Amino acid sequence: MRVLDLGDELLVFDALGTPSAGKELRSQAENITGKTVKYLINSHYHGDHVFGNQMFMDTTIIATSLTHRWCAEKINWKM
Repeated sequence: MRVLDLGDELLVFDALGTPSAGKELRSQAENITGKTVKYLINSHYHGDHVFGNQMFMDTTIIATSLTHRWCAEKINWKM
């Protein structure tokens, strides 16, 4: 997991493995920087990387077409 400062906004790389962990990640990133998360990148579909996505539904979620498809098929998610 990484948080990148893009100037006016933030990019988060992987949302962690639970909604509560994703919420804490987002909260800490925004509180420390005073900026809002704008983008979330999912590196791949494994739960420890995407189950926190629920806390980023108001951001732009970026993933490869394969990651997107596998989230839909294997986890039964709409992204």
